[in-house]
Amino acid sequence: MQLTKAERKKLVGFKNIAYEEYLSARILFQNGRLIIACHLANTCLEKEMKSLLFAHRVATGKLHDTGKLLNLLDHAANSDVVQRINQDFLKVLTKIYECRYFESQGEGFNFVIQRRKFLAELDYTFDLLTKATVLKNVDNSPRNPTKYEIDSKNKLPELFKENYLLHGLTKEQFLNLHDDILEFRIMKDYHLVNDRYKIISNSERNSFLLEGLRPDDGGMFTYRAFPFDEILKDVPDIYQ
Repeated sequence: MQLTKAERKKLVGFKNIAYEEYLSARILFQNGRLIIACHLANTCLEKEMKSLLFAHRVATGKLHDTGKLLNLLDHAANSDVVQRINQDFLKVLTKIYECRYFESQGEGFNFVIQRRKFLAELDYTFDLLTKATVLKNVDNSPRNPTKYEIDSKNKLPELFKENYLLHGLTKEQFLNLHDDILEFRIMKDYHLVNDRYKIISNSERNSFLLEGLRPDDGGMFTYRAFPFDEILKDVPDIYQ
């Protein structure tokens, strides 16, 4: 599609901020700030999806639910992009994004974040979406490389570190390593429970909607997202 100046400005804005949020999410994942990393992962993918929908003349307004954006994209575009995106990943990102307002979530609200697995899926999904919309010059002269392309070529540390795509690894190779897990649950009277531990490797590759900590009648946590023999370190953190 040929863009007006105003349309080009809007699309450039979408993609520029999406990339900055993507880099910021990667830094947070690398440093163990997993919940806020997921918030930024959600918003960066949201903007890349809105860029692609914008290119198909689909209005999205202030919709933040990436799963709903994917459904819009599925109806608007005859593209294999939709089929190549893990919908469970988008659903859990949206769920975690919604938890920034704890008062709107009920008792039992929970999620599980797998640091390495989430980072790998973010890298894969962002790479797929950002390449789906490319700005070219009207006169067909060579286009300017994107910041993502420049930083990939220059091996920017924030982008290159733990990026299985840029290191030429398969996702399976990358996930066949220790991973850091965060399980979260809202308890009665809005007590919050975090449990952080490590697992040997991510044997399951595609599921992201896992249920974490679940208390029994005696107040003990008896259920985990992973079998106990896969856990390397268990450090519960319970606070009010």
